Order: sequence, then C-alpha cells, then structure tokens
Amino acid sequence: MLQYPKVIYKITCNPTGKSYIGSTRDFPARVNTHFSQLRRGTHPVEDLQLDFDKYAPDFSYELIGVINEPKDNIKEYLAIEQLKTFDRRYGYNYKDINFKRIMGAPRCKFFNLEHEMQRQKITTEKLADGIGISEQTLINKLIGRHPLSFEQAIKIKRFLDVDTPLEELFDTEGN
Repeated sequence: MLQYPKVIYKITCNPTGKSYIGSTRDFPARVNTHFSQLRRGTHPVEDLQLDFDKYAPDFSYELIGVINEPKDNIKEYLAIEQLKTFDRRYGYNYKDINFKRIMGAPRCKFFNLEHEMQRQKITTEKLADGIGISEQTLINKLIGRHPLSFEQAIKIKRFLDVDTPLEELFDTEGN
C-alpha cells in the first residue's frame, strides 16, 4: 500500500480561530469523516465537537503542507507546534499522543540513528528488546539523559544491520 505522499490539513473554527491539524493520504475522505462525526455529535475531540455544536457551519479547512517520505512526518508536528494547536486555548490537538511523544518529550540526540529507525520502522521498544535493555533505559540514552556505551552502540548498529559507520550513525553535530 502506498503511504506517501500525504497532505497536512487544517480545520478551523472561524469564530474562535482554534484549529485542528492532521495528515492523510486521502484529504477529501478524511475531511468528510471529520465533518460527518461532527454533524452526528460523535467526534472524539470534545472541544472541537463543542465548538462545532455552537458555531456550525462557520468552519473552514485547507491544505497546509505535503509529506513525501517518512522523514517528513515531523512537518505535521512542527505545524502543530507553530500554531500551538496542542494548547486548548488555540486548538484541538491536545489529545495527539504522537505530538506529545515527538515534540513534548526530549528528542533523540542522534539524528541519523533516529532517521534509520524510522526508515526501518523500528520502535524504541523493538530496539531495546533487540539489544537487551529496557525501553526506558534506551530512551534515556537516546535523549542524552544517560550515556550510551560503546558496546551498546555496536549492538544497535548490528541490530539495525547498517553499513553506516558508528561515528556517522551516532553523530550529534547535526542536531
């Protein structure tokens, strides 16, 4: 199944200026789903539903970006951060767990490693299991809270089965 390209969209309650940011491969179908749920009173985002009940039909929607490959997925979360839609005063993304995980928590300090994990669809849980440590310990090492040992770096490189040199895979200069 083709996963890319995807578009980033914004739904706005015009009277309040509050917005919801999302991404999809099928923009018309996704917007239709949102508005069908809103009309039925079943949208999972309570604040969006409450504003729709009060202000419908004064809502608008638009495309605001394109995601062409996995490494571009961050664009959706950057839009959420820039427009502050994670904050209930400005938007409706307060329930977005991925945003909280990606933007709200410290970021991996090894850009090339993070990119390789995304490319291979390797989660921190799977990588931690593969190298024999807990997921939380791995996360603490990837964000720089605790040091990553040379032996652990070797195990990660072997688990990912990449030809990338260690100094490039664990480079922190790009961040």
